[in-house]
Amino acid sequence: MLSERQFKILSELSEDNRSYLTANFLAEKFQLSVRTIKSELSIIKREIDFFDFVDFISFPSKGYRLEIHDKKQFKSYIDKQMETLYRDVLGTPKDRVNKIIALLFESKQGMDVQHMADRLFVSKSTLANDLKNAKNLLNQYNIEIIHKLNHGLAIKAKETDIRVCINNENIDLFYAYNEFMTIGQISMNLGQIGEILVDTLTKHKYGISDIALQNLIVHIDIIIRRIMIGFFLEEVHDEALSRDFSEEILIANEIFQKCHRAFGIPRIESEINRLAVYLRGKSNYPESSYITNDIDEFVSQSLNAIKDNFGIDLSDNVQLRISLSLHIIPLITRLKYNMQLKNNVLEHVRKSYPLAYDIASFVAYRIQEKYGYKINEDEIAYFAIYFNTSILSIQKNDYTNKIIIISSLKRSETLLLRERIYSWFADSISELKIIDAFETVNVDFSQYKVICTTESNVFRDRDDTILISQFPTDTDHRNIRMILDGFNGKEDILALFKEEMTYIGKTNLKGELLDKLIKYVENADGCNDQLMKEIHKREIMGGTYFGNFIAMPHPMTPVTKKTHIALALLENECNWDKYGSHVRIILLVSIEAENPRAFQLWSYLSEFITNEAFVNSVLQDLTLENFKEQVSKALDHLTYNLHEY
Repeated sequence: MLSERQFKILSELSEDNRSYLTANFLAEKFQLSVRTIKSELSIIKREIDFFDFVDFISFPSKGYRLEIHDKKQFKSYIDKQMETLYRDVLGTPKDRVNKIIALLFESKQGMDVQHMADRLFVSKSTLANDLKNAKNLLNQYNIEIIHKLNHGLAIKAKETDIRVCINNENIDLFYAYNEFMTIGQISMNLGQIGEILVDTLTKHKYGISDIALQNLIVHIDIIIRRIMIGFFLEEVHDEALSRDFSEEILIANEIFQKCHRAFGIPRIESEINRLAVYLRGKSNYPESSYITNDIDEFVSQSLNAIKDNFGIDLSDNVQLRISLSLHIIPLITRLKYNMQLKNNVLEHVRKSYPLAYDIASFVAYRIQEKYGYKINEDEIAYFAIYFNTSILSIQKNDYTNKIIIISSLKRSETLLLRERIYSWFADSISELKIIDAFETVNVDFSQYKVICTTESNVFRDRDDTILISQFPTDTDHRNIRMILDGFNGKEDILALFKEEMTYIGKTNLKGELLDKLIKYVENADGCNDQLMKEIHKREIMGGTYFGNFIAMPHPMTPVTKKTHIALALLENECNWDKYGSHVRIILLVSIEAENPRAFQLWSYLSEFITNEAFVNSVLQDLTLENFKEQVSKALDHLTYNLHEY
């Protein structure tokens, strides 16, 4: 099942399936990065490869296209995708109406009925029924849906009434986020607005509560988006406003000036005046309650609990707090009506962002405890994406992640070397320094996480120095990456697999096997029964089956003093979960407590356990020696770059 964005990319490829479309063309078309497009295309290819009525063709230097062998079957497949997307993406009836209203609110000229039906993946007859509900709702706000000649459906209303509707009906939760924007981009916008507000309010010593600040950020985000598509509040001439709200108008004007520089929006007096009124209320008016005190308190407590249990401090991340709050509000409604969303990138998120996914599972457990609803793995994956964005931000600002390279290259010759390293690690290092051998006496190497040399006879007497090529290879990439992730090399990972913590044999009882593996870890670490409780808690929250006959049970939160892996290699298939998943390779993973960097181990484990060739090689010879040999080979062949077209 494809996501909405993937489906639209597939539709673009199918429009002219004889022509190749390049990644650059698709990136521009859908306002995405080339890397994101390629990632989406790889998912589409995996989906298409299951069918014999269509082939996904990729060709270096040309691009991508579809080769459709049976148009009737392909159309049937597309129709089913549309039907499923409409049901999964829009969820409850209220969600569908909100989406229709959002589309109309963002359309200045009007929208053709067929075009709207296509955007919503629904028939015109179904759209007609939802439009009736939309009209009834909008009538409460003096907003009409009208038919404009040659333009289709349009909105007739004052912008003031539209803004009230956006807020009261939570339309902003659907409308404010463009369908092609990533969570990272959304967080970036909220972050910029937050910085502007904090800077301005601090300068003017204008007090405001945490929750009021969060609501104000969302409020201004909506203002900016409305202005950017050409919708402004009506002019209001009120002399009393200038007199009674002089301080707030001064602050609002400065906020707009900074937003103009950051987002390119014009300075509009009516918007400034309305913002001044909003500031005076400090979000105490009913019309400004985007985020309730209850939700804000829950999110704040959850972030503090994450700090206590995972050693990661996200409590001061304002954009994360807002994003989580805005996601939880409609989630609670979906939970009440048993309408949880599907997430077509669930498996990708679980395997690619293991730390973020575990943190998301922890928060989902807290939601279950507070509201009494169990959250499925699809919804957990949405939370994981928010957390991953924030974790990456922390890693990028980790000033201990510095690389120094000792090289005989002249400064004018280091450009390729420098650019190669930056292309790999720009998002995870704070400094890259290249020096000559004679400069080493003046360097404090304890300040650098990674020490490299391009010279086989220079600075090689230190155990912490690695030799790399002047033209760095994939092996160099892997070695540097491992050190940044807290490993001295693959030997650190291989050392986690020990004879005394390995079981080889038969069993049909998952519980019995788990108890055995847990006992291995307890004996090695000296921990109490908290490990067992946390592992069973994690099993209840969601499956730990990773495909390819592999399961990786682990505690909900870290509890052991060191990182341990207990391994089971089964001679038979053991039933693992209610979905009928069968396993033969089980890795019980317990990450060291209070060491966020230790979670990087998941990235390496998930890379090779999803490799079918690795699994087949392990199952051919169920010995610890063979298992470690296959792990070693898999680590040697880890790659970090997507193939370029």
